[in-house]
Amino acid sequence: MNLEKKRPFPVFLLALVFSLVTPVLFPRFVLLFYSPLIILYFYLRPLHICLWIAFACGFIEDCFSSEQRFGVHALNYCLTVCCLYNCKKNFFADSQSTLPIMVFLFSLLSTVFHLMLGHIMGVDLLLSVRWGISDLFLMPLLDSLYSYIFFILPSLFFYGRPRKGSDYFMSNQTS
Repeated sequence: MNLEKKRPFPVFLLALVFSLVTPVLFPRFVLLFYSPLIILYFYLRPLHICLWIAFACGFIEDCFSSEQRFGVHALNYCLTVCCLYNCKKNFFADSQSTLPIMVFLFSLLSTVFHLMLGHIMGVDLLLSVRWGISDLFLMPLLDSLYSYIFFILPSLFFYGRPRKGSDYFMSNQTS
């Protein structure tokens, strides 16, 4: 799967549907459904466009969530994009592991920013080892699993494994 050739609109629609339906069906199951879309834009557009996309996704989250003050998600996503955007240089756009790894990092960093923003706004969270394991490891892992299952597996299923390096050339075997 090449992130530079992926179309963002179906990714947005899937994220929107999941972000609207999941809180109704599974209220304790909170994933960052827009993170694959934002990571996809890392490889499609420059930073200022990614910041606008992150703001828009955060704004949508803010409109449908009632547990945080309005604007927290948008600010959180924009801060996360600012910190993570240059990491795209370390990962290839055509690698299957790029999207899940970047989504894991996005989710981890977003959780840290969310904690800091909550503290600034006077919402204290009881930090514990259980919280650290669940919110700093398991939830980012589930976010990356979500991105792999819904965005990489279908392309592998329909288009097959992408060819790399020597697979493009026929081998010169003499029999």
